[in-house]
Amino acid sequence: MSVIFSFGDWVRRRRKSLDLTQQTLANLVGCAVITIKKIEQDERRPSRLMAERLADSLSVPAGERSAFLQAALAERAPDRLPS
Repeated sequence: MSVIFSFGDWVRRRRKSLDLTQQTLANLVGCAVITIKKIEQDERRPSRLMAERLADSLSVPAGERSAFLQAALAERAPDRLPS
């Protein structure tokens, strides 16, 4: 089990574990690739709508969706996200 340091780090690891490129994830979420890059580099936080789309696109289980959205919106630390 690896340690999650940030929300962006979690998104990057999850995207890679699902074998998605940044371009593919951007297409699924409906945003520009640069937006995904900035989220993964912790230079930007997603809006609530984008966070919900990320949760869907990254196959976040229903039971973990609330924690994901809270971490995405900086309402809680990302350490409780599934690895």
